Amino acid sequence: MVREAERRFRHEIANGRLRVQLGDIAALPFASATFDRVFTINTIYFWPDTVQGFEEIRRVLKPGGLTVIALRSRENMERASFTQHGFRLFSPPEVPLFMQQAGFTNVKLTHDRQGTRFDEVLVSGVA
Repeated sequence: MVREAERRFRHEIANGRLRVQLGDIAALPFASATFDRVFTINTIYFWPDTVQGFEEIRRVLKPGGLTVIALRSRENMERASFTQHGFRLFSPPEVPLFMQQAGFTNVKLTHDRQGTRFDEVLVSGVA
């Protein structure tokens, strides 16, 4: 994914607008209070400890910083055979609870296109 991101966003990287860096959600390689926003898509399935992952995101966010987590619902992902290989699946209402346990406030859940192959789950919260 790093190589794909570097290829796709080569102009933004060359212009200094974007840096792509591999990291571990259990110990993000950034100082505390570094970012205004954190966005991740389709990674939560692989976090070893969901609450710890959210705590680590909150740590690297500045106070008042926003995070958005994008995923597909358990109900949707259970239909995909590849999810049998190391994916941890979530029903949409579970994710806001993990964020709140990690100390996020103003947690909001949006679940669009429910019941379709491409349902969209977005969970946001403020550090």
